[in-house]
Amino acid sequence: MSINQELEKLYAEKWDNLYAQFQNIKDEIKPCNPLMLSIEDEDDYKTADLRVMFFGRETSGGKWRLSDTSKKHPVKEIMDDYLRFSDKKPSASNRGMGAGMNLFKTLLEEKYPGKRIRYVWNNIVKSSNLLGTYPSDEVRNVVFEHFNVIRQEINILKPDIILLAPGVKGYGDIERQFGKLDYQPIPQFHPNQLCRTALPEFPFVKYAFRMYHLAGHYNKYHYLGAIIKLLN
Repeated sequence: MSINQELEKLYAEKWDNLYAQFQNIKDEIKPCNPLMLSIEDEDDYKTADLRVMFFGRETSGGKWRLSDTSKKHPVKEIMDDYLRFSDKKPSASNRGMGAGMNLFKTLLEEKYPGKRIRYVWNNIVKSSNLLGTYPSDEVRNVVFEHFNVIRQEINILKPDIILLAPGVKGYGDIERQFGKLDYQPIPQFHPNQLCRTALPEFPFVKYAFRMYHLAGHYNKYHYLGAIIKLLN
């Protein structure tokens, strides 16, 4: 089974139930379709020298062609929408999350010239609402209970490096997703700013870090540069 086939099967097993739960949400602002990953060139991804997975906080509705949940879309259409969404590629944006991914991409490729490095963008909360604001407790509870797919995504995509960058507001969502984690301090940084993160559940992950949101207004070069220095 190919990577995208595995992902599609994973999402399809949960989509009917999640969509039914979405219809019962009482929020005035309805949730958006969840983030469903897809790999454009699977052979290229599988044979890359390094694979990086970025985690932002929540999936912002309104930016997606298929974000509106008033009509139920097939899983494959939502996965294809991921490939069309410009912010998924580190090179696609100089603002927000894209700016942080773009800077990390530049620094990493300077450190490893000649290596083929591929990137996947993900979110620790797989859905938000159609305004793109932080999801309500009700939406987050429904998504975590009925679309808890992140650990399976990691096992399917097998990244070498994971950047958990939802910002402080999303740190609780990380532990809700993975359980209690072991955080290792990095000199010159408060653990809430940047720290190493142990993910023993995924032995293929060589490095994992938790940090401020990549869209935040801070010296990203200082933070991301510190990560680069820790990589062998």
